[in-house]
Amino acid sequence: MRWYRRAAAKDHIGAKVELAQHLVFGVGTDKNLEEGVALLTDAAARGYAPAQLRLGWLHIMGRGVKEDQARGFELFTKAAAQGEASAQVEVGEVLRRRSAGPEAQHEAVLMFLKAAQKLHFGGMRKLADHYLHGRGVAVNYPRAIAWLKICALSRELQDQARLALALASCPDAKFRNPAEAVEIAAQAVKRLGTDECPEGPAVLQAAAAAYASAAKFDKAEELETRAARVIKAMFLPAEQASESARRLEAYQNQEPYVEAAPESKAGAQTLPEDTVLEDFDSLALRMTSGY
Repeated sequence: MRWYRRAAAKDHIGAKVELAQHLVFGVGTDKNLEEGVALLTDAAARGYAPAQLRLGWLHIMGRGVKEDQARGFELFTKAAAQGEASAQVEVGEVLRRRSAGPEAQHEAVLMFLKAAQKLHFGGMRKLADHYLHGRGVAVNYPRAIAWLKICALSRELQDQARLALALASCPDAKFRNPAEAVEIAAQAVKRLGTDECPEGPAVLQAAAAAYASAAKFDKAEELETRAARVIKAMFLPAEQASESARRLEAYQNQEPYVEAAPESKAGAQTLPEDTVLEDFDSLALRMTSGY
């Protein structure tokens, strides 16, 4: 902390923002919201995108400042315009929630794409989800799976689960790959410390779907039974328990789980700016090398 204070005293803007973060949350020092907010406000006023992002969050949460959703969105927008990937995701989320109309949803997708191209996990996950469900953009399973594959290179359990599920249950059979889904899901299950960790239900259900897609229904039933047990133990929503029961019944009847195809939308916009399929190798290299 003393190094942040020394650098901040010399008007190092990055140090001021890091110091503010510690002060706001009381990490490594006593909590001091007033000082933290003052530092962020000064840096944000000088156009520093990371400060605009963090101050925006404080306004959204009403932490140390009066809750002001409009001011928070304004700050996110300013940071996003400077290329701050996390702010681009936040702007996209606000747009997505603000209206279900196609134009607002497409604007959200464009923001997620900008963040995804910087290999921001939130941007990549949300963009893939919009491709899979045709929200704000035309359904595109190859691009969705490509972005999920790049995410999964991090070996985060949730990303491995998402990828395995997409490969196992894609509505278009051309893009299913049961063998790859089983391989990825088996790795994720093996790495689960306990079924009752936050990622447990998603990993177990994705693995069950993967094995079912490969016609290994006994294994699918075993995994879905474990998932159902965890969903109950963790007091997760009743809808999740009902869906698990539905899948379990399907596996018992020797039926794989396949996602419902999204409704076809006339005039759905595409994203010619998204070159993930053409640039997959270079993006994957950047992800694994940390650049």
